[in-house]
Parts: sequence; C-alpha cells; structure tokens
Amino acid sequence: MPRRASICLAIFLLCASLQAGPSWDAERTLVFALSSVTWENSEEYESFSAEGRQDDRLIDEFRQAGVPDDRIVYLKDREARLSTARVALEVLLAKSRPGDMLVFYFQGHGIRKDGTTWFVPYDAGDTVDGTSHWSVPDIFDRIEADFKGSKALLIADCCHAGALGVEAERREGRGKIAYACLASIPPNEISSVNWTFTQCVVDGLDGSYLLDRDADGDIELGEIVQHAHETLAFEEKQLAHFVTTNGFDPSTELAASRGRGTPFVGAQLEAHDGEGWFRAKVTKVGNDGRCFVHYIGYGSQYDEWVGFDRLRPYRPEQFPVGARVECKDKERWFAGEVIDRRLGLHLVRFDGYDSGWDEWVPAPNIRAERVAETWDPSRTWVFGVGVLEWQNSSVFASFPQAGRKDQVLMDLLESRGVPGEQITFLTDRQATKRNIETEFRQLLKKTNPGDFLIVYYAGHGVKNDAGVVHFAPWDAEASAGNCWSVPGMVEQVSEYFDGRRVLLTADCCFSGSLADAAKAAGGQIAFSCLTSSLASVISTGNWTFTECLIDGLGGDSSVDADRDGRVGLDELGVYTETRMVAAEKQFATFATTGAFHPQLDLGRVRSSQDAWMGAPLEVSFEGKWYMAEVIAARKDKLKVTYYGFDASWDEWVGPDRIRFPRPVSLPADTRVSVLSDGKWYDSIVLDSYQGLHLIHYVGFDKVWDEWVALDRIRR
Repeated sequence: MPRRASICLAIFLLCASLQAGPSWDAERTLVFALSSVTWENSEEYESFSAEGRQDDRLIDEFRQAGVPDDRIVYLKDREARLSTARVALEVLLAKSRPGDMLVFYFQGHGIRKDGTTWFVPYDAGDTVDGTSHWSVPDIFDRIEADFKGSKALLIADCCHAGALGVEAERREGRGKIAYACLASIPPNEISSVNWTFTQCVVDGLDGSYLLDRDADGDIELGEIVQHAHETLAFEEKQLAHFVTTNGFDPSTELAASRGRGTPFVGAQLEAHDGEGWFRAKVTKVGNDGRCFVHYIGYGSQYDEWVGFDRLRPYRPEQFPVGARVECKDKERWFAGEVIDRRLGLHLVRFDGYDSGWDEWVPAPNIRAERVAETWDPSRTWVFGVGVLEWQNSSVFASFPQAGRKDQVLMDLLESRGVPGEQITFLTDRQATKRNIETEFRQLLKKTNPGDFLIVYYAGHGVKNDAGVVHFAPWDAEASAGNCWSVPGMVEQVSEYFDGRRVLLTADCCFSGSLADAAKAAGGQIAFSCLTSSLASVISTGNWTFTECLIDGLGGDSSVDADRDGRVGLDELGVYTETRMVAAEKQFATFATTGAFHPQLDLGRVRSSQDAWMGAPLEVSFEGKWYMAEVIAARKDKLKVTYYGFDASWDEWVGPDRIRFPRPVSLPADTRVSVLSDGKWYDSIVLDSYQGLHLIHYVGFDKVWDEWVALDRIRR
C-alpha cells in the first residue's frame, strides 16, 4: 500500500513528532499508601470484597520500579488507623529531599460533608470530623508543611476522590509543590466498589503495551489517565478525574512499555451469549479468527470463544449537548440538561441546582421526552446548492465531479416523499450568487404555516476580513466578495419562511457558523443545524459528511443507536460526529434552537445491515496502521475499505490485524507546539476529545483557540 494522505496513517505515525517527557526517578520517590477493605465500625462502613484486590500489586510495582523500601509506607486494613497514618506520613515526609517526588495513594470509603471530602480510616467513628476521619485539606496541609520535594502525585480510589484535584487547584501558585491528582471519580460522585481504577494504574506501572498510545516505548502519566478514563467509562459507567497544577508535566514517563501482543486484545465491544448482547472485553485471539471474551460484571466462568457473528461494536446511546433529560437517582427522577458528553456518559446540570451537583450519567439512567411529531416529507421544502467548480479557479480550487453525493442526497429526499416541485437544487454554473438568492427567496415565499425547510450547501466556505462566513457561489470573487452570506441567508429565512422548523446543513469549511447565525436570529422559527465542521475550522474535501446525511435520512440501521427501529435527528447528529472524527479528524456541529426538539423522528429504519457495517477500525498493513471502515463481515474476518484509497485496496482481515481506533488524548495543561500556517507556536492543551485537542496559543487572544488533530502537535 503506497503512502497517501496523512488521515490514513495510524495514530503512532501522526504523533511521531511528540517528544518524550521527563523520566520519573524511582529512587528519589516516596510512596505513602493507605488502603482498607474492612472497617472496625462495620455497621457504619460496609466492607469491600478482597478478591482481586490491586493495592498489594500497586506497592509491588513501586518496589520493582526501584523505590527503596525505607521510602515506602503501606498501611493496610487494621493498620490503616488515623493516628498511625498521620504519624507515618509525618515520618516519611521527614525523609524527603529537594527534588523528590511524593506518591500518595488512598483506597477505601470517601465521604463528602458540608463541602469537605474525608477519607475513612479503619478506625473511623460515627461522627465525621478531624478526630475520626482524614480530610483532604488536612492531607495537603501536612504535605506542604513537611515535604521538601517539588512534585506530588496523589491517587485516590474512592467516592468523591476528585476532591484531591479540587484542593490542588485551590492551592495553585501558592506553594512550591507541583501536583498531579488522579482520582477514580469526580469530586461530587460515587465511585465503583471494584478494583478497576487501581488496576488501571497498575497496568501503567507494569508497562502494559495496551497503554502505549503513541508507540514511543514508554508509558506516560497521561496515557495512564486516558486508559483509566476509557476503562472506567466502559466497565464502571464512570469517569476518572485528573488535574495538574504548578507545572506538573502530564507526559512524565512512569514505565517502559513491556512487550507487544495481538492488537485486538483489550477491545471493548458487545458479545452475544445466546440470549442477549452484553458488554465484553477481548482477552485473547485465536488462530481461527475467533476472540476469547470476558463479559463485564460476570465471573470468568462465563468467558468464551466467539466469532464476529456474535460480536458487534459497542454503541452506547448518546444524547446531544443541550438535550432536556431526566436522570434517575435511586427511585427519583431529576430534570436537567446535558452540558457535555464523553465516552458514552453525559454531564447533566440539574434544574434548580448549581454546578456543584453536575454529574456524569450513563444512558441507561437517562430518559428523554420522545417527540410525538415525525418529520413529514410531504410538508418539506428543500433548497440545495452544490458547487464543485468556480469561475475564479485561481482562488477557488475545484473538487472532483466523480462520485459527487449532493445529487444523491437530493434524489433520496425526493424518494422519501418530498414533492419534486418543492425541491430546488442549483449546481456549479447554475449557482451564481444572483440565482441562489433569487431562487431561495422564491422558494421561501411558497411555504405555508407548519411547513418544514431543509437547506443544504456543499462547496467552499470562506471568511471575510470581518470574520463573517460566506458560502462561495460559482461566480464568487476573492476574499468572500460576491458570496452568499451565512447571516444573510438566515435572515432571509426569518423574513420569508412561513413554516416553523428549519434544518440547516452545510458541507464546507467554517460550516458551523450556521449554528451561530441561527442562535443569533431569534424570532419564532426554530432551527436545527448539522454541519461538517465547527465555525472556526476548515473542512475536508471528501463527501463523508454528506454521506452521513444520506445514511440518516435514508434510514440506515447504523444510525439507530438505541436500536428502536427508528432514526432520531439526535442520533444522526451523534453518528455524524463519530464518523467525521474517525474519517476526517474533525468535529461536526449539531445544535438546535427554540422549539426544535433534537429528537425529531426522521422515520423508521429502512436498510438493516450487519452491526459491523460502517464501523471505523485501524488496520495494520506492512507494519503501519491505516484508518479503515468495515464494508462486510463474516464469522472469522471483516472486509474493510481504507480511508483515502480506492476500492482496489479493499480486503478481508482478521483480529490479528485490526483494532478499534486508539486516539492519543493529551491531558489538559500539556505544553505543546502547534503547527499553524507553516509555523510552530507555543501552546497549551485546554481539552481533548476523541483524539482532537483544543489548544490555546500562548500570547494570543482566546479567539484563536482551536481544535487540532495530533499531526499538527509536537512536544
């Protein structure tokens, strides 16, 4: 396979420019660990299962890494008394020297009372106070009073463990210690009683090759964080919590990557046990193309060998940001709004509560009002513009005419029942600015109350000097001259459209500006916007986004995330986002305004396909990883087509050559250089999601913050 576009290269090739972070010096490390699975006050504090406990293994990993025995304190079960712990920590910290690093680990019960989080020692009493429990602020006070080193890594596996990060941020810039706080759960949430989180840390210190995302031979703290996030989300339906302060480098190397194995091992998916589908993890792969799976939440006696016919990608139901939902807590339902979404979990802000009560909630604990209204094609008007060539070809480069999908989309809408006389579609030379604005106005004037409008544009999106986005008609001039203004188009809709709902779509650079214009429009019309990119980001020249519209409006079963036999607009939005990230390394935009409900029913599933169809994968070819998509499946192999390559490269591959995409997600506050317009700029990572990174350019206003793929980042 020849080398082609960078989007086809594997993650480890994209991040080849990432430089190694600072190495951890085990001999200059102190380790303090407090862990208990049973408590003296058994009526107040329920015991945990000791089966498969990982705290012993964690301490063994530190010893094997070279931390001296006299610099390790490990208080377990009956030894984990409050007075013993306080004295032992004081004695250990007295051994510290300038330049040392402290590792603090707690596992057990965590309690939150009056805004303070307390760790529960073995001898904790009924009353939660400093005489019976160990508060997070007190732990920090003791460290800062007696620790002579410069860095502290604090790890907690308990309820409300994220309070460590909150406390570290409160002390940002006040002392000499740089903190990294890795917790099993955010500060206001309840953690699993399993050992999954500590197992993730052990995996990293043990050098498991599965954690080495950038394939540089080392396991970094940030890679352990990412492993913990993904594993906890899949197995425990919770997210880890990670914070760094005062310059603690998340790229600190903690172990050498150990060995290499079959890439599909560790894959998180669903397996059918003969009665139903259950979350499962691949633990080994056979020579016959079958996979040995462990069902999450069940004992090893249920582990078994299965083929691809009994496996499918894990596709949790996802609600879009902005969706109104109700979440179950014990026996009560609380109303709220989704404000973020990660790894199948939803961050919900509850009505009547401040942000301190925000909670990550899995889809099974969420319900949303299903819209009784279904999209009516017979009451729909469509205005489409597809421009692949321009009069001013020196400024606006042409796109290939072969395989164009805009006409396919228009034909599909008519086949779904949109009357042909209610569809206007202008292409190439027809799509002059004058024709676009005239034909658009005429179509809008034909509409009636209650009608539905779909607007679609494919071509070039450009910004003028004032930052206003325009769509380029065939006769467009340079610098957005003689172009179709996005705000102007939305204003036309508001002025002339007699209907009530509008779906705005665009497959071009800066297309997310449609959402900004719709939100600014106000008025009685409700908008939904689904576009190929964010408002500030250029878009791919491929047809991937338009193909997503075709899949969703065509009723493809792969869009039906909740598998209820119908396709919702919100499901199309999530499906589009997932495919755009996997295939094009960019975010789509999905937003609604006013009374436009994101779960509008687009109709029943019309084309049922194998669950593997369309699934994104990374495939190994001659030692390199390429992005691909499944186009057929059988019991022992999957047939894939490679992104960016023609069909002559399609092939059947087994589990020995495939893996689900493993994007590298650099933690917040990571210092990097980012390539922009041919130059490298010092930057800081603000956020990461699905392998894309929101970065801030040092010395520039936040208006320049943007999401970038890893091939533009180096450390």
